[in-house]
Amino acid sequence: MALSSELQCEAVVNQVVGRVRASGYSDGVCNELREHFARLPSRYTLNIDVERHEDVLLHMKLIQQARDEEISSRVNSVEAPSLPVVNARKVQLGGGLDTDAACNHVGSSYSWLAAMSKLPKPAFGSSTNLAGIIAGSPAKVHPSFGIGSAPPAAIPRPMFASLETEERSGGCSSCYGYELTLASSDRHGLLKFFTSALSNSSLELNIKEAHVFSTTDGMALEVFVVEGWIGDDPEELKQAVLTALSSNFTERARLREVVESLAYEDWAVDYNNLHIGARLGGGSSGRLYRGKYRGQDVAIKVIMLDEADGHSDSGTLRGAPAAELLQVFKQEVSIMRMVRHKNLVQFIGACANWPRLCIVTELMAGGSVRDVLESREGGLEVPAALKVLRDAAKGMDFLHRRGIVHRDLKSANLLIDEHDVVKVCDFGVARLKPSNVNRSGSGNWPAEMTAETGTYRWMSPEVLEHKAYDHKTDVYSFGIMIWELLTGDIPYSDLTPLQAAIGVVQRKLRPSMPASVPDKLVNLAERCWNQDPQLRPEFSEVLTIIEELQKPPANNWRKSFFRKKKP
Repeated sequence: MALSSELQCEAVVNQVVGRVRASGYSDGVCNELREHFARLPSRYTLNIDVERHEDVLLHMKLIQQARDEEISSRVNSVEAPSLPVVNARKVQLGGGLDTDAACNHVGSSYSWLAAMSKLPKPAFGSSTNLAGIIAGSPAKVHPSFGIGSAPPAAIPRPMFASLETEERSGGCSSCYGYELTLASSDRHGLLKFFTSALSNSSLELNIKEAHVFSTTDGMALEVFVVEGWIGDDPEELKQAVLTALSSNFTERARLREVVESLAYEDWAVDYNNLHIGARLGGGSSGRLYRGKYRGQDVAIKVIMLDEADGHSDSGTLRGAPAAELLQVFKQEVSIMRMVRHKNLVQFIGACANWPRLCIVTELMAGGSVRDVLESREGGLEVPAALKVLRDAAKGMDFLHRRGIVHRDLKSANLLIDEHDVVKVCDFGVARLKPSNVNRSGSGNWPAEMTAETGTYRWMSPEVLEHKAYDHKTDVYSFGIMIWELLTGDIPYSDLTPLQAAIGVVQRKLRPSMPASVPDKLVNLAERCWNQDPQLRPEFSEVLTIIEELQKPPANNWRKSFFRKKKP
């Protein structure tokens, strides 16, 4: 019968402490060891190799060193966080070698294999965990050894496919790697920070395993098993890792200074006057919350500069480097503060409180048009759709006349106020035109606007193909949005985003309009999503066509605007 997790943990701790005491350590060290286990989560205890008590002592030592350095920094009023304490060692990487084939090689191969077999295994992931033995896991024996034979030391498989390694290993590959153990004070986004440093251009390490543990007293222990280090000395690797981490810390400190300087901008509001409430949704580069600013109901977009990736609601720029997100924030603020129009969400101010960047706008009580479509479980009636399209076209025409490309136009980025006025929102990926583009939006747009930006199913062919594009990419998205409003569906919902992209580019795939849609509206949508950007209309023309379609107005249609369909 399997023991409870608590009893398994107790058995592991007793086994490790017993080995430490047998090795000649004092009762004081043994007591510290028990406290070490108590501060770490049970998964640390259940995954440690009980036959390698040296690993546990190393972890305890590293955490204590990091704790001492953190205390020293606080005493000396050092604002910058301390570098983590790092240990590097060469370790075996398990399995994969045919023993008979390895034994056929002679000479240096034997000595090399013997040297590799003496390397320790990684601290986690080995088969000698006591909890696994208690639970009844069978011992792992190499298949080339018969029953009753003593299992061999793990046969290494070489890591690098170089001629030198092949000669030394007798044809093995991928036999060893390095284990990096880092201890530091626990901070938000620490795993992302460390993995970024380990995989940067100066190291280019391949992270095979990562084990992350937080202690109850605010410390962190992170253990990585890596491949790809071109040297052979763990101490050299340790110094290279510290250099990479130091570079990242320097860049982080520089970014923090820039963020703190934003408080002196004329658009800055006091973060202490903000109250961030319930979450409303996500945007291209951040999350949206309901909040209050000086007693006024507002919407607050929050961008986290050091947030760990791993949430499912990723936006267009979610997970981008902090420096890029900061630039996006500054670009969005610069655009929002220069545009005032009744069909654009009103900018109130922005602020920063490291690592948060906040953009404060008016709160749109009606939510998004996408929310309305989902609540109706169907599209809008034509008059209501025309109202939405007219408001959106007015906002987009205003943007284009001022040289701004939105680049992510869709129903989710149209918000509704308490008076049923529709406003374009989320300028996180918007771009300003260069000075040689005229007020209508025509002219030479920058050639660097070739990145895949926006949301796949609404992207124009030129964006999907990474070609240079201009403001007409918004017109294409508007055409897809016409179909979206009338059907309530997501474009190409029966295809994956990649399949849809290939269809749009190679087969000129477009959604099929319902038969009930007026011919003039169908024609407008088809013109907007034309494969050739030059044949798409300007928003000034789009607005004229929509207003013509609204004449004469439908009887009393505005009163039913956005009402749910009756079952």
